[in-house]
Amino acid sequence: ESEALREKYYMDVHNEYEAMRELKHDMKNQLRAAEVLMEKDQTEEARAYLQTIEEKISANSPAATGVPEVDAAISAKKLDLKKQKIRLDLKVCNLTDLPITAFEMNSVIMNLVDNAKESLLREKIPHPYVTFSIQRIRSMLVITCSNPLAEIDPRVKAGILKTSKKEAGHGLGLKIIQGIADKYGGVFTIQLKDGCFHAILSIPWEEQK
Repeated sequence: ESEALREKYYMDVHNEYEAMRELKHDMKNQLRAAEVLMEKDQTEEARAYLQTIEEKISANSPAATGVPEVDAAISAKKLDLKKQKIRLDLKVCNLTDLPITAFEMNSVIMNLVDNAKESLLREKIPHPYVTFSIQRIRSMLVITCSNPLAEIDPRVKAGILKTSKKEAGHGLGLKIIQGIADKYGGVFTIQLKDGCFHAILSIPWEEQK
């Protein structure tokens, strides 16, 4: 499992590097086009064009957690979702004194995001999006991943969704995350609220002295 995950991680990082390289090359031409509009006194058009460029840069900018390996994994997942036309609403905090390893954090990130992506694609949700956050709340690391649902798995309704489902990547991914929660004395929960699936991992995060 870990070897396959490691290989996938490095492939995702490579893809993100290539995407950033292409963006850097493309921006030179895009900025020149904006300059031409300004030279022609087409200021409104230039402003709108620059806004488009800013949005593209923002969508491709790396996360800033303070842990390069985690930043790379998040950026790779952003690129993956973008290719599927899935919006990512992302919120992260500084993770320099992370209570779990970077590899374990990336395992959580990739499994949660992949799980949400596959659910959205399978159910063909219109205007799909994933909300993902990594926060420090008091003395806890709280990682939350949410996505809208078209249909609700009856096992989720009953609060008994197990990690044995093999299709769509549910089973193994959730089992890995549960294992990380158990290792660090944390809690991994699945909730339904407002028509969305929420996966929440909470792990103790004490201040370093």
